[in-house]
Amino acid sequence: MSPAAYESRMARAFGADVQIGLPEHALFIVEGRTAVPEAAIRSVGGSIVIRPVSGLRVFATMTPTAFLALRAHPDIRFIGPVSLDIDRFNQVMGVLQR
Repeated sequence: MSPAAYESRMARAFGADVQIGLPEHALFIVEGRTAVPEAAIRSVGGSIVIRPVSGLRVFATMTPTAFLALRAHPDIRFIGPVSLDIDRFNQVMGVLQR
């Protein structure tokens, strides 16, 4: 994680140092309107990691800033962050690989 510093008049007045930690890349589920939105994802520096989940949906990694940019993209029907419980994920992958 690389912290992004935020400064405001209020913070300066109180001598505060506010740090907001954001991940450099995160996992998102992305659904296209009429096709898998590969071009839109690549246009913001993202990459598809699992395709297709179902129909027009994929899992993609990108920066939080890229996620915000894609929320209003005309080719995107839905985009949202994905949280994984890594222990449960590994259990499922173990079962699937048998």
